[in-house]
Amino acid sequence: MVDEDYQSHGIATAIYLKLVQLARERGIKTFLADVLFANAPMMKVFQKGNLPIRAYLEAGTYHLSIDLK
Repeated sequence: MVDEDYQSHGIATAIYLKLVQLARERGIKTFLADVLFANAPMMKVFQKGNLPIRAYLEAGTYHLSIDLK
């Protein structure tokens, strides 16, 4: 979570990309995430990663499976 005062500065994207790098180095192949429907900025963070994402919406929450291969 990024404090509201620091949102929209690319911090969440930088953290996400670093997590992808560290996960790959450790042999992790998939990230799972749940994102509230109303949280469009977080969905954009995942989309900026340019990784294959499978998603489905259920009860106001996106359930994501992100392929790190």
